[in-house]
Amino acid sequence: MKNKWIVKGIEDYQKNVPDEIHYRCRHRPTCSEYARQAYSRYNFFYASFLTTKRLLKCNRLFKPKYDPVPIKYSKIVKDARKIIRDHKNKELAIDATCGNGHDTIYLSKFYREVHSFDIQKLAIKRTESKLYYINNVKLYNDDFNNIPNYNLKADLIIFNLGFLPGSNRKVKTQDYTPEKAIRKCYDLLNDDGIMIICSYRAHDGGMDEFNKIIDEIKDLNYTVKEKYKNKEALIVIKKESHN
Repeated sequence: MKNKWIVKGIEDYQKNVPDEIHYRCRHRPTCSEYARQAYSRYNFFYASFLTTKRLLKCNRLFKPKYDPVPIKYSKIVKDARKIIRDHKNKELAIDATCGNGHDTIYLSKFYREVHSFDIQKLAIKRTESKLYYINNVKLYNDDFNNIPNYNLKADLIIFNLGFLPGSNRKVKTQDYTPEKAIRKCYDLLNDDGIMIICSYRAHDGGMDEFNKIIDEIKDLNYTVKEKYKNKEALIVIKKESHN
């Protein structure tokens, strides 16, 4: 862990500071949590720059908001987000695997409604903690195979496959027949809707999971982009208009 002694000092502060101090912070995460994450993730100088910048924003001149530590996203995530931004219909989106909540938060910036699912309670808890100033997201602690039971019609659906970072890696999407869920969720797409599937094939069982998905959707209008690190693959399925 980067800057472990600084991080430990911040964690000790968080354990001892009264709750009312935390509640006074204008933004979420709180400034102390922001600093803890920054020093855990980046070198001392960049973490100090980010933390100072955040502290300067913790005053009445700045509107309260969800203000996370910047994350350096991989190329596959950047490409998926470009599709999210560029898609013309932005009424309702489904995040079928909310994980740590990053895709859910991003979707909430562009879509009027976001419905976010995950089978793990930890994922729901982590995502919920990021929704302090966001009110167009609804969370469901449920299997993605059950998404059709909620009678939703979506303009965009995203699946992020693999395991939840920072959790038990034995819980993997491949164990819950994602290929079947993807096929069922395809029927929830509106005309001209898009489904994005981020497949991480380097982890144990990832390539088998990918192959099952391709076999399941072989009759649909899909493309696969594969020139990413660690054998990652971006699958995009488009539902054509019937007009």
